[in-house]
Amino acid sequence: MSTAPMSNSNPSIDAPSLRSRHPLGHLPAVRNGLLALFDQARDLGPVVELRMAHTTITVISSPSAVHHMLVKNAGQYAKTTRGYQILRLLLGNGLVTAMGDDWRQHRRIANPAFRREAVAGFVDTMADSTQAWLDSLPSKPGSVPIAQAMHRLTLEIAGKTLLSRDLSARGDTIGEALETVLPGFASLSRSILPHPWRWPLPATRRFMRGVRTLDKVTYEIIRERRADTRNHPDLLGMLMLATDPETGTAMSDQQLRDEVLTMLLAGHETTANAMAWTLHLLAKHPDTAEAVHAEVTQVVGTGKITAAHVGQLDLTGRVFDESLRLFPPIWVHARQAKQADVIDGVSIPKGRIVFIHTFGMHRHPDLWDAPERFDPDRFLPSRRAAIVNGAYHPFSMGQRKCIGDRFARTEGIVLLAAMVRSLRFVSVPGSVVVPEPALTLRPMGGLPLRVSRRD
Repeated sequence: MSTAPMSNSNPSIDAPSLRSRHPLGHLPAVRNGLLALFDQARDLGPVVELRMAHTTITVISSPSAVHHMLVKNAGQYAKTTRGYQILRLLLGNGLVTAMGDDWRQHRRIANPAFRREAVAGFVDTMADSTQAWLDSLPSKPGSVPIAQAMHRLTLEIAGKTLLSRDLSARGDTIGEALETVLPGFASLSRSILPHPWRWPLPATRRFMRGVRTLDKVTYEIIRERRADTRNHPDLLGMLMLATDPETGTAMSDQQLRDEVLTMLLAGHETTANAMAWTLHLLAKHPDTAEAVHAEVTQVVGTGKITAAHVGQLDLTGRVFDESLRLFPPIWVHARQAKQADVIDGVSIPKGRIVFIHTFGMHRHPDLWDAPERFDPDRFLPSRRAAIVNGAYHPFSMGQRKCIGDRFARTEGIVLLAAMVRSLRFVSVPGSVVVPEPALTLRPMGGLPLRVSRRD
């Protein structure tokens, strides 16, 4: 099912407001169930206001509204929300958080590392790292904390492909720091206090302790690279060789630190979560897992997965796409209106924080048939063409669309093909899987799966 995009023309009306009798509005509900709260807003209308203590926010859930914000009128919506202010404490002025001319310059420098031919050159590393992980598993069936395993594997791949560094020795340090930083981000972004990162709160101290750890690791990587006289055709190498077209100066260590941390976080956190959710779905749908196994066996056989195979693994790719629909790692996008605007006929005041409810739109009953059902055939060419523009945006849209979308999808297909060819995944009896919406959509509790080798 689909709906036609709505008009963004005047005259405008005030947005409907989701009611709350609590003195703090909907803020308490944020702590108890943010996805459910945003779903209530989605079900009330395409553009809805929520009161969060002393602040009013807007939640949008229509394809036309998404297109208006991210494509048609993107220049009027800035990454100046509380979440981005906190994220800048971690990532500085890297590609994800940069704005204006800084962002355009960084994007131009980084683009070559993510072109099709460059990503194809990374497939060997993706396949080799995955095979090494498969070889490390016990021969007997057992429970594996899949989310944790995917984070370690994708961190290793990000290090080797984007930085030409084996980060396995630093994996525990980085992983522990992220386990401190990511919950801290959630706590600070939902705090009732204004500018909570300026207060000596326990959450602030933990968050900044994790940031300092990641700083140390990142600066070590930069020092090692500066001392290495070899040519490395990776993103870090491109950044180190780049110069400002106006001044001729190269990137400082601080600028490189911001980009390296951005690469490490964006290059593995989202793909790790996407892989964990995909394996969870296949554990729940063994018939689809067997169909993927049959496809990989037919296309690849028993040999190494190569870049030439990726485009031929049609079902495998559609399974990954459907997983991104049901569990988009970037489950929400936030912007601040730089001036008053009208979205879907609804007034947006200057300065208003607007959230795009990606998770809810990907499951919107007006946009998808049986939206909660796992159905990779939604992405067959004939059905994909019927998806309304803006209804599916796991990598965002417009000029700020994720630069690593091709990298992430290629990595997802390679990892999924290698794993399903070798292993069976079964849900652990009694385990309850709950999405945890923070900076990314992680499975709460680490998502244990029972893993066994195929004969």
